[in-house]
Amino acid sequence: VDAFGNLYIADTGNHAIRKVSPRGEVTTLAGTGVAGFRDGDGAQAQFDAPMGVAVDLFGRVFVADTWNDRIRMIDRDGRVRTLAGGDAPGFVDGAGEVARFDTPTSLTLDGEGNLWIADIGNRALRRIDGDGIVHTRELPSGTRPLAVAATRDGQLYVADLSPGRILQLRPEGDARVLTRERTAQWFARPSALWVEADGSLLVADAAGHRLHRIV
Repeated sequence: VDAFGNLYIADTGNHAIRKVSPRGEVTTLAGTGVAGFRDGDGAQAQFDAPMGVAVDLFGRVFVADTWNDRIRMIDRDGRVRTLAGGDAPGFVDGAGEVARFDTPTSLTLDGEGNLWIADIGNRALRRIDGDGIVHTRELPSGTRPLAVAATRDGQLYVADLSPGRILQLRPEGDARVLTRERTAQWFARPSALWVEADGSLLVADAAGHRLHRIV
C-alpha cells in the first residue's frame, strides 16, 4: 500500500503488476499478460510469475520476479528496470546482474530503505542496500523463507514454509520462533506477512485457508 492508499498486487498468473485505487479502480502498471523477460515501458515490459511486491515512499514499486529469478523496479514514470539478478538462478551476492537469486517470492522495505527478499530456492534471506549491493543474512538451518515483513524499529519477520512457523529476527542478529510450537502447527503454508500499525502481525495461511493475527 502506498502513501495515497493505492493497493499494489503481484498478479502471478497474469504475469503483471496491478494497482487498485481507494475508489476500487483497477489498472495494470506493467506486464503484457504473457510470461517473459523485458525491461522498458510498462506496457511492453514482461515478467514471469511475479509473487512479491513492495512500494517505497517515493512511489517506486519493487517486484520479486519469481520465475525470472530477478528483482525488478517500476519507476514513477512507469518504466521497468532490473535491480539485481541475471539470466540463470544461482546464489551470488554483489551488484546488479552479478547477483543471483533462486525463486524470490516476497519483498519488504525496512525503515532505512533496504529491500529484503525471501529467496526460497536458496533457503536464504537477501538484502539490497541503498547502493544496489546484494547481501545475505544468515537464517537458522533448514529455513525455507516464503514471506518476509519488516517493522519500523528494524525487526524482521520471516514465514518459514517448513515446518510452517514464523521467525522473528532482531537487528542484533539473533532469531527466535515467534509462535509457540503448538501454534506453529496451525500454519500449513504461511504465504504472506503484514505488520499492522499497532505492531501485530497478520499471517495469510494459504493452504490453511485462514488469516491469522499474532499480537
